[in-house]
Amino acid sequence: MTNLNQQILKFDYDQNFKDQDFYVSNSNEHSFSLLNSWPKWDKNFINLIGEKFSGKSHLINIFLEKHRGIKINAEDINNDFLQQIKIYENIIVEDLTEKINENLLFTLINIIDQDNKYLIVTSKIPIVDFKFKLNDLNSRSTNFILSQIEKPGDDLIYALILKNLSSVWNELSAPIMASENELKSFTSEPKAAEVALVEAGSIGEDLGFEPGDKLISINGIKPRDLIDYQFLIAEEILELKGAPSKPSHCCLVCIVKGLYVLLPETAGLIIMSFT
Repeated sequence: MTNLNQQILKFDYDQNFKDQDFYVSNSNEHSFSLLNSWPKWDKNFINLIGEKFSGKSHLINIFLEKHRGIKINAEDINNDFLQQIKIYENIIVEDLTEKINENLLFTLINIIDQDNKYLIVTSKIPIVDFKFKLNDLNSRSTNFILSQIEKPGDDLIYALILKNLSSVWNELSAPIMASENELKSFTSEPKAAEVALVEAGSIGEDLGFEPGDKLISINGIKPRDLIDYQFLIAEEILELKGAPSKPSHCCLVCIVKGLYVLLPETAGLIIMSFT
């Protein structure tokens, strides 16, 4: 009997918390939208809930890139910190646990309330489920807007796999050594994708697409790599801008399905299809 072993894909990556590297999915859409709606919140207190590695810290860092604020680990709150927050409008307390100094947390919440500031607390469980010894703190915890980051669904896992595979393909297609002139030829501007095949009987064929035509943009956006391409073609209506391979063709701007595109090598690519 053949011994079947599961193969694990180990992706090397540099952890970062940039806005463009956060993928919005069904599991985190509510939290993402809530933080982006600041300061139009119903209350000044937000509790961001999720397991470790669920993306809480990523969301917090994106928020702080856009809005002035200060963050601290819950266990590090002290009297000095309560003095420091006076000049900040947004205060972030990360990783709330039962080890928190309840008196300091209660004082912090009072300061936020009195000075009309904003407080975001991250935790693994809802703050209302903490059994604080201070009854007043239990009462204050009910004033928080709760936002749960769920476990990642198939859509998010799929996006992350594509992103990592795209990075691997880019590395494999990159030159090991390049001269100064070759380096100058590289550009961050995405290269146009090339139509490799038009499906028979498709709208693409009816509109006159032919292999060799260039696909410049999808709905006004130039795809940089496979992950961009996958997200862009998921729209129900696709407006494609292209360049003809033959002088007799006009510039293509249309709605297309059934069109196969070979993305440029620098994008790490393969043949994909619109669905």
